[in-house]
Amino acid sequence: MVAIKALIKYSRKLKNDVLQVMVGDKFETIIDELTNLLDNSSLDTLHLPIEAFTSYSRLNEDVVARMAPKITPKLLKFFKSFHHESSLI
Repeated sequence: MVAIKALIKYSRKLKNDVLQVMVGDKFETIIDELTNLLDNSSLDTLHLPIEAFTSYSRLNEDVVARMAPKITPKLLKFFKSFHHESSLI
């Protein structure tokens, strides 16, 4: 979680074109690890990988297209589960 906080903090300080060059071919690895964190994060820390996805989605349309198939099913599953749990309260 500390690493994600650092990614988010410093990616905000970089211009998109610089960030795009830095992330480059490592993007798939970053996305895969962030996607795994969606499954393993507690409700208190779930905002961190989601915030990182949001930051990276601002790079360009290609990034969004590459992230969507991996992230969307997990987010929908989470929201469905959360919505179901909150309706039981």
